[in-house]
Amino acid sequence: MQVETKRLSFWEKVGYSLGDSAANFIFQTVMMFLLIFYTDVMKIDPAKITFIFLITRLWTLSMIR
Repeated sequence: MQVETKRLSFWEKVGYSLGDSAANFIFQTVMMFLLIFYTDVMKIDPAKITFIFLITRLWTLSMIR
């Protein structure tokens, strides 16, 4: 069975990238809030928080593959 492929136009690529940028903006906003909360309110060392963020990111990456 043959599947016809079609390339995306420039404006379709721009539309997809804007949607992805909006999602990443929200994600980074939440991560910055968590960093400030953990360091200022919970009084956890920033190096430990960075390590926790790294481990969770690697865990998520391992779950995708």
